[in-house]
Amino acid sequence: MTRMIANRYIPGSMVLLLLLLQGCSLLGGNHRELTDLDTARRVWDAQGLHDYDFTLNRSCYCGLYSPHRLEVRADTIKSAIRLENGEAIADSELKSFDTIEALFLVIEQAVDRADALTVEYNLALGYPTRIDIDYIKNAVDDEILYQVSDVTPLDR
Repeated sequence: MTRMIANRYIPGSMVLLLLLLQGCSLLGGNHRELTDLDTARRVWDAQGLHDYDFTLNRSCYCGLYSPHRLEVRADTIKSAIRLENGEAIADSELKSFDTIEALFLVIEQAVDRADALTVEYNLALGYPTRIDIDYIKNAVDDEILYQVSDVTPLDR
């Protein structure tokens, strides 16, 4: 929001106050997303899951288009299989995949940086099931969509 004040002198403290108030209104717009994120993260954390399998489908212009089945052990991706052909992903490429906890960080960063963000969560376990991010509204090829399904906790 831009405000113009013509032919007036505004003391520095007033400028600071206006900037702070503007910042508060900007933070208010993200309040729901942050509340939903915090609630979902608490539900996920309460599960105490550090060993689980899940399917991740990431659609973007990043080279990873097909769904992958990921194996997470001790909060680290240990293996990944491309579901369309059963191909195992090389260990050196596993760092390009996100754990559930890492997806929470993706959401947290997108709240501040993206022009549009839509997130859906699994209410029972708290993990995000769909993260749709558009970082720059009128740009092409900056969008990314994460879809999470078939989260299978291992015996605790």
